[in-house]
Amino acid sequence: MKKFVITLAILASLGSAKAQKTSEVLEKIQNNVDINLLLRSSLEFTDVERKQNGFRQNEARFQVTGEINDRLDYNVRIRLHKSQIPKTLDNAPASLDYASLSYTLGENRDWRVTVGKQANNFGNWEFEKNPTFEYLYSDLIKTQTNLFTVGAKLAHQINDNHTVEVLVYNAKNDTFDSLHPESDFNENNLTASELPLATNLAWRGNFADKKFRTFYSVGASQIAEGKTDFQLAMGNKLVLDRFEAYLDLQHTHIAVDYADMISSTINEYRRTMNPNHINIYAQKLESQTAVLRLDYAITPKWYITAKSVYERLNNRGVNSLGNSLSQHHLNLIGIEYKPFASQNFRFFGYYANDYKHYNNVLHKVVNKTNINIFAIGALYNLNAF
Repeated sequence: MKKFVITLAILASLGSAKAQKTSEVLEKIQNNVDINLLLRSSLEFTDVERKQNGFRQNEARFQVTGEINDRLDYNVRIRLHKSQIPKTLDNAPASLDYASLSYTLGENRDWRVTVGKQANNFGNWEFEKNPTFEYLYSDLIKTQTNLFTVGAKLAHQINDNHTVEVLVYNAKNDTFDSLHPESDFNENNLTASELPLATNLAWRGNFADKKFRTFYSVGASQIAEGKTDFQLAMGNKLVLDRFEAYLDLQHTHIAVDYADMISSTINEYRRTMNPNHINIYAQKLESQTAVLRLDYAITPKWYITAKSVYERLNNRGVNSLGNSLSQHHLNLIGIEYKPFASQNFRFFGYYANDYKHYNNVLHKVVNKTNINIFAIGALYNLNAF
């Protein structure tokens, strides 16, 4: 009987200790969680024919980040206004930006592994900026096939000012077999790559007491067998007390235009030459992009912002259509008012001109576009918990 009582006491003690440990872990997780709402709405006016003016929900994202312990943390972010349908390759919907775990390792904690759905680290400050504050994007960002993708990243912090990162990820969020039927384009003798992966090597650097920051990367990807894309990106950022600016420069060799940056337009042109032309994705394109953004705090409450984008597409190789297939210009000037110092809430207004024109060949089938946009609204980056 005495032995039985002692055994019960030991088991009860172990159970109590386990429950206490579980409780401590849950309490730590609860005390190290951030819940954020990223919201932006505006009343937009545009001179585009057949496009109605009105209120629009520009951004609505829900984000949860936190630590499980001092080495393991997580990041989940959902776009509430995007499709919930899973992609055919990674099984993640377009609405899911992040669903990742990061683990810090090494005696000096200078190595970090991130797995799951995460942002592509292709050397671009425009994409890195909080989307709540980025009113209009370049075509480079809008047409990327894998901005948020499932993969694995290894980062090494060389010192306080320099970090290198290697990211391996899906080159496309959908399977090869689904790309052509969805667009009604012929496969044109293209076959699926056995391993449709992409990789980026990125360097983040800080200079002059972190006033000048670099984010450079080189990358390669392959969706169709033997058709490899190459990308070079150079993100430069200047951060001063009341002034901030970034300049992104990018060059990409596009083996196959799966983002349909210009393929539909080229197909339309080819049909004018041959009514029996079969739609295909364009090949051997080159894309160049330059994005400049300036932000200046006039007072602690008033801010002025400006952005300028220049982009062009070239066509190389046999039967190419030449340089400057399309040129895209975007210019924006805006003002922001922050009424509460303790809250990241702002009223804003901006005017933007979005202009695109085509070279001497393509302009025969597609007219230039010249869009003027005026918007007023409010944005709120709310830390809810």
